[in-house]
Amino acid sequence: MKKYFVYCTIALVVLLATVLPGCSDTNITTTGELPRNLDELSLTEMWSAVADTADIQDGSAELGSFNLRADENGGIASLYFDFRGRNAEGIPCLYFAEMGREGKIDIREHETNPVSLSAHPMAVFTELDKLGLDSLERGEAGLSMQISFQGGDVGYRNAYTDIYHLANGELLPLKQVIFHTDVFFCTISIFQNTKHEGNETERMATVRVDPEAAADDIVVPLEERTSQIWFLSEGIERAEIVEYLESDGEVEVGQVLDIKVGFGLQSSLDKGISIENVKVQVGTIEKGPVSNPWGGSKYYAGDPCLLVIGDIKNDTSENQTVGGSALGYNPDWEQVAWTLSSARIMGRFEYSIPAHSTRSFEVSLSYAGDTRFIEINAGSYTDETFQLTPSEPLPESELTRIIFSKDWLLENDVEPDPATVKITFPAAWLEESPPLSPNDETVVLTVPTDMMHDFNESANPDEITVVFPNYYFTGLPVPLIP
Repeated sequence: MKKYFVYCTIALVVLLATVLPGCSDTNITTTGELPRNLDELSLTEMWSAVADTADIQDGSAELGSFNLRADENGGIASLYFDFRGRNAEGIPCLYFAEMGREGKIDIREHETNPVSLSAHPMAVFTELDKLGLDSLERGEAGLSMQISFQGGDVGYRNAYTDIYHLANGELLPLKQVIFHTDVFFCTISIFQNTKHEGNETERMATVRVDPEAAADDIVVPLEERTSQIWFLSEGIERAEIVEYLESDGEVEVGQVLDIKVGFGLQSSLDKGISIENVKVQVGTIEKGPVSNPWGGSKYYAGDPCLLVIGDIKNDTSENQTVGGSALGYNPDWEQVAWTLSSARIMGRFEYSIPAHSTRSFEVSLSYAGDTRFIEINAGSYTDETFQLTPSEPLPESELTRIIFSKDWLLENDVEPDPATVKITFPAAWLEESPPLSPNDETVVLTVPTDMMHDFNESANPDEITVVFPNYYFTGLPVPLIP
């Protein structure tokens, strides 16, 4: 038996068909404008626009290949795909569609020889829309997605690259999937694009292996992986071997955890406001990326999180707003989890509760397996009292104020998130600010002294390493939050 054999991809078949004799002149049609960003684009709506515009019998359409590239903000840099079908006269045709700068899709059509090897575009695009293009994880230079069809003797293993079964909008992790089939199946490859010299982008290639090779011949560490391969249910049904990745036995989504929840000393709920039926369970982030305003980390759609859920009861005669934040601590009372929910301020949650009513709440925190206690600091207010009850300022003796050179701060900030600053500076600066030249533009950091020590990440007693939001630094621009 041959060790490794893969049939020609659809792209090659299409290329050969286009040069065969008998093809007529190209006919070009154009759709209306479509969204040019991942947050708004629907692939099924895109296909409907293409099918309505092109001279094609929709039921005869078969997708050949699909390519999409988006930048780090989700803007579509390029989108093009090819498909086959029969026109209104029943003549087999090849179609090539490409999105232009205005979001319109130009469709080029010409006659070709009949080939039937793939799936209807709507079948593939519907599964991707259920997941949502806006949930795709982007790299520092954006992402790329490639859809193709292939067959033959080929295997994929989790030891080499992340592989998933895409079904009903969910990604089910696979341990391995091996094919020995003459029928072509769909593969969807996702790449997190990275930057390198010259500001160009590079894609980390996925690894496809000999189905008869040992599972541990090559192992690519999880932290080095920047690509995934997805299979649709139709393809999974054609595989000879399918093994799903089993849970590691630690946590599962929806699992209720033995984590205690209590109120912090900074809580100030009005009489008649209570939080009841509280529990903590494992969840997943539905839409990302989400920034941690304290630690600077980013969390992406599909990442695990801690969900604090329960009910807020308002027994007063006034409409109330309850807001606050939550922190998770390990057995050594070290902070290991932070609020990811956003209200008007990042890192906080906020709920409005009408008078004499109860509503459920859900607060998401970054996931940490060693979390044992979650502290909620919550306060309540009415619209009338919100602007009339400022908190009492701390005395100067409990504050640390450091004046930095703005140029020094920007040069030494090692946190890539534009909304946060991470710096390391001598501990002596806590007592006396660094010397400045007369022409230095300055930035002032003022925080409670206890907070400065609590947030210090450095093990060196002569240094301080902290991560704070930009708005803690007077004189430093604060980026707008979309």
